[in-house]
Amino acid sequence: MKEKGNKPLSSPYNKKRIIMCAVAAIMIIAATVIIRNIFVSEGERQYEKIEEKAVTNDYAFETVTDDNTAEDGMEVEQIGPDPRESWLEDADGAEAYKKNVNHAELQSMNNDYIGWIYGCEGGIDYPVCQTDDPDYYLTHSFDNKKNSYGAIFTEVLTQDLFFTDAVMYGHHIKKGYMFQKLCEYKEEEYYRNHPYFYIFTDRGDAQYIIFSAYNMDVEEIERNQSEQLDLDRQGQLDALKARSLYDTGVDISVDDKVLTLVTCEYTTDNSRMILHMKRVR
Repeated sequence: MKEKGNKPLSSPYNKKRIIMCAVAAIMIIAATVIIRNIFVSEGERQYEKIEEKAVTNDYAFETVTDDNTAEDGMEVEQIGPDPRESWLEDADGAEAYKKNVNHAELQSMNNDYIGWIYGCEGGIDYPVCQTDDPDYYLTHSFDNKKNSYGAIFTEVLTQDLFFTDAVMYGHHIKKGYMFQKLCEYKEEEYYRNHPYFYIFTDRGDAQYIIFSAYNMDVEEIERNQSEQLDLDRQGQLDALKARSLYDTGVDISVDDKVLTLVTCEYTTDNSRMILHMKRVR
């Protein structure tokens, strides 16, 4: 005999309570999705506004030369026909060729600005910051507004972006934003169709070609780096090339300037997708 006041599990009261709890849970989930979509949409809008303000298709070329008359040994000159006409080996180049980046405008928007990166037929098309506080651009966009998209960034460089080795970081945002497209390079066919990336700076423009693409758990990356500390530069570069998921057929030497792109990848809980590329022009 049940105690007074207790209601059996099958009573209308309990059924109503279960239904109300289920409805409340659904409402919480829906609200979470809506709020997330608001922030995601705002992230898209922020970068669209930046590009509208600072990038046009009316390209006036600049190229970097090895003229030693400049104080640091490099200077910008405009010479003859646009040299990037020879860069159009793929669709990426055809689109990159049209870009005219207003570096002064971007610098006025953010003092950390050092250049613009383009690749994947515009799937990657963003300003790049340099910072001594990498955590900042994990939670703030290029215009310094708090945003889950973050920004593409490097550590502070001692030389101009494409005159030195550099590592760029960016979030893996679904729907193809920020550095999500790097994960497409797990497939060799995608690499064959999109082997090049482009960097635009106030000192000129540069083209890079990927020589290694792979995904790897962070612990394994750190272990490999530790094991390769005693290798000379050529040995380290060869080791990076050997990690590639497929043979790119691109040679790498100690004289090459290397650009590395890194984002999260979810084969494991803590894996990364990494592209290593060398400057070719």
